[in-house]
Amino acid sequence: MIFMLLLIWSATGFAETAESRGEYLVRAASCRECHTSRPDQDFAGGLKIATDFGDFFTSNITFEEMTGIGKWTVADFRKALREGVAPDGHIYYPSFPYRSFTKMKDADIDAIYVYLRNQKPIFRINRPHQLKWPFDYRWLMNFWQDLFFQEPTANFEMDARVAMGPYLFVDDKSSKWNRGAYLVEAVLHCAECHTPRGLLGQPIADQWMAGSDLNFEGLKPPNITPDSGTGITWTQLQWESFLASGVDPGGKSPGAEMALVVRSTSGLTKEDRAAVVEYLRSLPAVHRENAP
Repeated sequence: MIFMLLLIWSATGFAETAESRGEYLVRAASCRECHTSRPDQDFAGGLKIATDFGDFFTSNITFEEMTGIGKWTVADFRKALREGVAPDGHIYYPSFPYRSFTKMKDADIDAIYVYLRNQKPIFRINRPHQLKWPFDYRWLMNFWQDLFFQEPTANFEMDARVAMGPYLFVDDKSSKWNRGAYLVEAVLHCAECHTPRGLLGQPIADQWMAGSDLNFEGLKPPNITPDSGTGITWTQLQWESFLASGVDPGGKSPGAEMALVVRSTSGLTKEDRAAVVEYLRSLPAVHRENAP
């Protein structure tokens, strides 16, 4: 009898549900950190993102029907993350990192939808962006997408970083490497902060993960390629320890936004952290000076 109960428990109690999978992904993607500006209003938006183009404010992604995404279908949610297009047809500014989220699997996007749908709905009106001219003309995003939201090519390894659409397995790489690439480029969206941008805010592909000039409380996202002069040359174990604890090999802890990111990476499974590090250590080394 006890044996039968254990079998039932193993089949039900430990089985991953869509909601639990969504919770894992939401934490990994730092959704709460970006879409929460008040501790009592999780996912209700209002966080300011200061850029050279003006100030962006994150949106209410609770399932409140008037001010949040309560009327969205799962197809609407997929379209937003996959294509950067809202249910009413307008194109999102790339401050919303859909260029990364486009690479997520449908099943993972759907799991996030299920998790968010089961969170507390909060009435909070979205604050409009405060952008400089001419960037306040949203229709310009049509041209931006034409230029910088790329279709897949025959370069599968580059597509893993920059292409539109779900992540495609790179055949000549290991399953572990592919898992790491998927997490880094799609879910964790590391390139959004760690890749320098061009004049129109587009990521510079040949300087991928080489650090950027974004300013977070006086700190800039560093070069995380394995360049011996300007990047990070930690061992696999040193990287894994940092992502789990937030303490680097020199005994220092990160500040600003990276401290929030470590909250996310510390919640990854040990296997996922190892995959993330394997991928990061395989990136092409890029020499780029990036002042602290």
